[in-house]
Amino acid sequence: AMLEAPVCTFEDAERQAIRNALAAESGNLSKVAHRLGISRPTLYRKLEQYGIRRGFV
Repeated sequence: AMLEAPVCTFEDAERQAIRNALAAESGNLSKVAHRLGISRPTLYRKLEQYGIRRGFV
């Protein structure tokens, strides 16, 4: 039987992309949003959705 590889969901990938961008931009949310190609309000919504706090990446 073939073993199935663990699936990385879109949400997992998005959460990690946000964390990576936060680290790369030292928590500057304007720069993070620009890096990710999303608006700041969208970034705020996603931070809330994923329970990510700016100082704790």
